[in-house]
Amino acid sequence: MGYDYRPFSTDFYRINHLISETLSIGLGLEEQNAVTIDINKELDHIINNIKKHGVHIEWSPEQACTLTLAPLALRRIITNLLENAIRYGDEKPVYVNCECNKEMAFIEIMDGGAGIPPEKIEAVFRPFYRLETSRGSSTGRSGLGLAIVKQLADANGWDVQLISRPEGGTKAVLKLP
Repeated sequence: MGYDYRPFSTDFYRINHLISETLSIGLGLEEQNAVTIDINKELDHIINNIKKHGVHIEWSPEQACTLTLAPLALRRIITNLLENAIRYGDEKPVYVNCECNKEMAFIEIMDGGAGIPPEKIEAVFRPFYRLETSRGSSTGRSGLGLAIVKQLADANGWDVQLISRPEGGTKAVLKLP
């Protein structure tokens, strides 16, 4: 009896399928038409849906913040950033803030976790890169969340940054012109 190649083939096809789906989702979101939306209403909707699961998020929408942009890309970016803040925030509250003027909006998502070492901040935007190498694929994390965030931000002319907070944790800043 020869070696059974099926497990390798199954893993190969799963990975290939994951990559194909990720690229098609990203391309679909990149090509979406821009519409005028109230950013605070979008954030409020996303945050309230997450809060239904018992997650502590501090958020107080201020005045309306209206911009013309691709709403699905914004939703995906915010959802991915919030999921990371919740997952790696050591069960501490997550803080969300949105500031807006006529030219730009700034959305900040802050967690109280261990943070990202400064030398790893750019690396976490690479596909399949994971800070926690001890975790295997059985945890369900692919290392694609921040890569998708970066891809969508770049495609829409937005800027996304991760900043280590001196008091601990990470602050994600999304700038929307």
